[in-house]
Amino acid sequence: MPFNTTAIDNLFDGKARTYINFCGGFAGDFDWNSSKTYPAGAYVKVNNIWYKAINENTNINPTSNNTIWENA
Repeated sequence: MPFNTTAIDNLFDGKARTYINFCGGFAGDFDWNSSKTYPAGAYVKVNNIWYKAINENTNINPTSNNTIWENA
C-alpha cells in the first residue's frame, strides 16, 4: 500500500509527537524547515546530512547548534 502524501505531510507538520525515519520516503519530506516545531527525537536533513533533535525547538538550524541537534 503506497503512502498517502497528505498523511505524510501531517505526520511531519511539526505538531505530531511521533517522528519516524523512513528508509527512502519522498523527496523533501525530511528537509529542515524553520517554521516547524520539532519535538525531541525528530530527524531532519540539511544538505544531505541527518540531524536528530535533542530538545524541542523551532527555527534553530541544526548546522549551527549542537546543544539542540546532534548528527544522526
